Amino acid sequence: MRKTENSFRILVTDNDTVSLQQITQAFRNADSNIKILAAVTQVDFEFHLKALDFDVAICETNSYGYADLQVLGLIKEQAPNTPVIVYSGNPSLEIAVKAMKLGAADYITKSTDHLQQLVSSAIDILSAFNTGTGRDLSNEDSGNKRIADQLRKLSLAVQQNPVSIVITDAEGNIEYVNPKFSKLTGYEPDEVIGKNPRILKSGNTSEDDYKQLWNTIKSGKEWHGEFQNRKKNGEIYTESASISPIADENGNITHFVATKEDITEKKQAEKLIKTLSRAIEQSPVSIIITNYQGKIDFVNTKFTSFMQYTEQEVIGRNPRIFNPQHLPQEVYDKMWETLHSGRLWQGENLNRKKDGTLFWENVSISPLMDEHGNINNYILIMEDISEKKKMLDDLLLAKAKAEESEEIFDQFMKHSPIYVFFKDDKIRTVRLSHNYESMLGLPMSQLIGKSMNELFPGELARSMEADDLRILSENQVFEVEEELNGRYFTT
Repeated sequence: MRKTENSFRILVTDNDTVSLQQITQAFRNADSNIKILAAVTQVDFEFHLKALDFDVAICETNSYGYADLQVLGLIKEQAPNTPVIVYSGNPSLEIAVKAMKLGAADYITKSTDHLQQLVSSAIDILSAFNTGTGRDLSNEDSGNKRIADQLRKLSLAVQQNPVSIVITDAEGNIEYVNPKFSKLTGYEPDEVIGKNPRILKSGNTSEDDYKQLWNTIKSGKEWHGEFQNRKKNGEIYTESASISPIADENGNITHFVATKEDITEKKQAEKLIKTLSRAIEQSPVSIIITNYQGKIDFVNTKFTSFMQYTEQEVIGRNPRIFNPQHLPQEVYDKMWETLHSGRLWQGENLNRKKDGTLFWENVSISPLMDEHGNINNYILIMEDISEKKKMLDDLLLAKAKAEESEEIFDQFMKHSPIYVFFKDDKIRTVRLSHNYESMLGLPMSQLIGKSMNELFPGELARSMEADDLRILSENQVFEVEEELNGRYFTT
């Protein structure tokens, strides 16, 4: 790379110290006759702007909290003949066009080789200086070459832009669309050239919105907003759009340029996030979200109402379950071993409300990971199970009592001095006292599920069945006397 004959000074405005160091080193490696004036703060910039001690300026689009390209505008106000190179991390056609309108000598987008482009552009500009005057460009061909290069870069920026770009005439008729537009909408250029962008209308954007849009851009201002449009295949999509008027040297609007980005997935993601947020906020169980250190970032409404703590009282503190004294040491260590391995931990523990009321809770804790698999947060879902535990305890107690009663009843049936049996509605035996085994000469296994005819002589069986049917039909208790093998029984 060739060096200039004189020493030149380049002002670089960028409040990113790393970027400044990279630019300074790039020029130092390229040409030792170039001195970099680094303006890392607004005070530095204002000092050099007042001193006008630079030959060329390189400025980032939005340094020091200024609006986009405001630094460029200030330099051009104070030093209109000083070349200014603009560089940006945002490949925006709007900013590129605006930069050129404000008099930028070049516009470079940050990329893998933007440092080389900055050095090359600056040295080309400095090489075009007349060494006698040190300020005026004397080579018209060089100037034309730079203009041609700028136009080429702008053309490539439009063609290769990751957002849709549409250029219309002053009446809104389409004159140009870039490849991204065709890829997004499904319309080829020859299908839309000469037509109005209303071919994309879905009917979901109000006429008032369109009227406001036209009033804004026809007054010479930029318009920003969102559309719901329809692709060629009928699919509805949402796009964010910025539309700017382009005026000629007399200030008459000749064209409009629209840059549009498909934000359908973004809107769907936002809707999902809102739905999930509502679900968490309105959940019937208490929910806590902590950071990686276990400090509380969020609690839902159920937590504050149930636990009686306000949000302000718990944010930044550890949940009680993360306190080593709250759980047995072995359980506490196992919990963290499980969570640090990225797995779900569940358990039951006794907790306490703000007023001191104790309650049992079921706790599920899940680690939340980022796209790289690193744990960023923990989510705790806590359900009050005090009533469930009481019901379970009551059931266990009732079961124990029932088993105890069953055991007493079994003993009664085994040793009862009287004859006892239970029958179903078909008058079949369900349960009999053990003394029937000796009476009928059969083991108990052969006595269950039998009819009266299968156990007793015919006449007695018929009498017993008639008595049973009478009891079932009249729902009353009767006392009858029955005879078997010469023995009389009162039933």
